[in-house]
Amino acid sequence: MKKDIWWLKQKSKVITFYILLFLLPSQLALHFWSQFSFVFGIRVDYLSVAIYLTDILIFGLVFADIKSIIKYLWIKRWLAVFFLGLAIVNTVHSTTPVLSLIKWIHTLLLFLFAVYVSINRKSFDTLKIEKVLYFSLILISLVGIYQFFLGHTVGGILYYLGERNFSSQTPGIALFNIFGREVLRSYSTFSHPNSFAGFLGAVGTFLLFGKNLKKFPLVFLGASIVLFALIITFSFSALISLIFVGAVYLFEKRIKLKEKYYVWFLIILFSVSISQFFVPQKLISTRDFSWDKIDQRLDLAYVSGKMVSERFWVGEGFNAFISNLPRFKTPSGYIWFLQPVHNIYLLLFSELGILGLVIFFIFISYGVLKLVRSNNRQVLYPILFILTSGLFDHYWLTLQQNVILMFLFFSYFI
Repeated sequence: MKKDIWWLKQKSKVITFYILLFLLPSQLALHFWSQFSFVFGIRVDYLSVAIYLTDILIFGLVFADIKSIIKYLWIKRWLAVFFLGLAIVNTVHSTTPVLSLIKWIHTLLLFLFAVYVSINRKSFDTLKIEKVLYFSLILISLVGIYQFFLGHTVGGILYYLGERNFSSQTPGIALFNIFGREVLRSYSTFSHPNSFAGFLGAVGTFLLFGKNLKKFPLVFLGASIVLFALIITFSFSALISLIFVGAVYLFEKRIKLKEKYYVWFLIILFSVSISQFFVPQKLISTRDFSWDKIDQRLDLAYVSGKMVSERFWVGEGFNAFISNLPRFKTPSGYIWFLQPVHNIYLLLFSELGILGLVIFFIFISYGVLKLVRSNNRQVLYPILFILTSGLFDHYWLTLQQNVILMFLFFSYFI
């Protein structure tokens, strides 16, 4: 009887994990709004307290295996000490401690989830994992393609996957000009086309460099659907990142890259990000960069630099970037401004200070080198995609679907 109960528990955990993977693109959530969720009197989604369906599934998996997770973390105490130490110091010194505490609690849940995946990876069938992700990717791609041709959301049951109600006429919606005609960029079940493109790019790269893609039915058709969905997001950052990953792959087919080149790649990413602090504010305010609103991105980078100069060591506090914007910019003409800086390295520097940025650099360097040494290109290339696209946007740190996906890949580091 005990063996039967144990078997049922294990089976239910594995099934729950596969369901979670399939529902990763979902953003169905219950939002709670407090005084901290408003800036300039405007409600900001990034600052709401949200309980996602995927969070509930993750909590169930972590809770069911909490003893094994604690035992594992006791062996790797350095990892737990770094994480908890940074969280405590950052929250105590945060300009908005409540927001930072909530963000750290959610990040702790995802960190424990990454540990759970690392511990139980051998219990999961790699082929099934890739199949679940493959069919999930095709589904959300078809939704995005249908939205593109309709010019508005699909509606119906997709509401329960988190699809928001909008059309090409909705104020502030992301559009793209094709031969003088404004068309709706593909959102699918995501908050923004760039977030959708990042998800497609990272998961698509993971599947492409796996060993099982050829075993899937109608693989060429499926890959074509995903690629077309990615194209109609019109996300330049995702396309640039894919081209970069492709270049690394082709280069490695000829010459095996040494570990030091990957370290230099990370150093360059961090350096290019920080260099944005030194773009003259006068240049930003007097030039109109039409491509992907570069002037607005540089403006946010400038504000990030001001925050860093004020709180260099510990930052403004996790998830405190937007709430601190009024201290550096006036509300007039800055409604679009209520968003994080479009660079994950600058966002970490602003919110966690140099302490958090250095810890992140060490963690990423350790993980990338571990993947290189084990020759695990299936995970290495999606990580390179994430790190490159993170140079142009913030969704890997701020939006639910992308954050969970990133921690899934991080589980290979732990």
